[in-house]
Amino acid sequence: MSDSGLRERKKQQTRTALIDTALDLFLTQGYETTTVDEIAAAVNVSQRTFFRYFATKEEVALACFVETEHAFFAEFMLRLDHEAPFAALCTAWRTIMQTTILSNTERSQRFRKSVRLAEMSPILFAGNLRRNLKVGKQLADAIATRWGIDPEADPRPILIVEFFWAAVRVGTGLCIHPDTTDLEELSTRIDETLAIAGEALRFGWDTPPVQQAESSGAIS
Repeated sequence: MSDSGLRERKKQQTRTALIDTALDLFLTQGYETTTVDEIAAAVNVSQRTFFRYFATKEEVALACFVETEHAFFAEFMLRLDHEAPFAALCTAWRTIMQTTILSNTERSQRFRKSVRLAEMSPILFAGNLRRNLKVGKQLADAIATRWGIDPEADPRPILIVEFFWAAVRVGTGLCIHPDTTDLEELSTRIDETLAIAGEALRFGWDTPPVQQAESSGAIS
């Protein structure tokens, strides 16, 4: 391995160690009472090193969600060209849960801790909602771009995304427990709520406007 490759590997190891240590400290001591100095000392690095990787405590606490969101967005974009938006969101979510989280023990543990922590801490719960809004806008903008419409004039792209997030939140709320989080159960319950949400929507409601017009013309 080259020197640059070794440096990148060490940087990734340090970043991962900061995330894992922070999550453990937050869960045992409380998010609000744990300091950056304590996290850095537990990893045997300086405070300055911590801030090279993360700007705030909230950033390190939600880092696992951010990584998952990036993978989810990339998977969604791969599917958007050949699937309806709501279906693309659902299949992208299932793919990331199965291939990125459930299939990797370390990532599963990290994600489980992150979910528990976000439910325990009002500050992080709010921070995670802010992130969902930001990612939701990116998803909605991607749908609007594919459709060639102005998302401010046509609310369907953001409605599609909000329906999806609502189902995810409901499924998550049904299986979060104080002491543990079963990711298999989480995945199953979210799948169930996504299926219900899909059944509740009129077939074709999220079809691009051009295709709707063509279908209407063909029928008439």
